Formats: sequence, C-alpha cells, structure tokens
Amino acid sequence: MTVILGGGKVGNYLVRILKIDEGSSVVDTEGANVFSYLLAITSVTPNFGSIYGGTLVNITGINFSPVINQNQAYVGLDRFLSCKIVSATSSTLQCLTVAISTFTYAKELPDHFPN
Repeated sequence: MTVILGGGKVGNYLVRILKIDEGSSVVDTEGANVFSYLLAITSVTPNFGSIYGGTLVNITGINFSPVINQNQAYVGLDRFLSCKIVSATSSTLQCLTVAISTFTYAKELPDHFPN
C-alpha cells in the first residue's frame, strides 16, 4: 500500500488499516503503526533584506503545504517579523517581508500555528 500526503501538521500519528468485511490491521512490532510527519527547512535566501520591506524570501525544504494560507513564516534574529506567504509548493515557500515600521512580530515563535 502506498499513501501520498501533501502538507500536514507535524507530529506522530497512529495508522490503522480497515479492510471491509475482514477487520482491522494488527501490529506485529510495537510502534510499527506510528507515522511521523516531519517538516524541515533546508535553505533560506537571501539572508538579508531592506528595512523598507518587499524582499522576496525563498524557503526550501520538505513537507510544506501547497496551500498558501496553511503556511506561516517569520524572519529575523532578535524578533520574529511576519513574512507574507505569496507562493507555496510542498518543497518551496516564497514570502514578502514587511517594512520595519509596519511589522507585526512575536518575541517567541508560537508553539503551533492555527489551521
């Protein structure tokens, strides 16, 4: 059996297969029915931009959602400035930075992002 997923919440999920009229799957090995969904960032370019905003930032990695509003990005070193997602695939996000005078930021990144 092959399952292809595109974008999802990071975490561990239990998998159970149900075949109609034959019952549920049985786990032979402890933990064999756990699916881990990972997200990884492999590069961010450029690593600098204007304080006036408008810098197009390319973020590459794996398991991003191809749906723009299901992704969030923040940039910065001492504060996390919002970066508006303008393009999304499962391996690339593009976002536009905002001007420092109009930014919204969080002192810490959220534990989770809203759906």
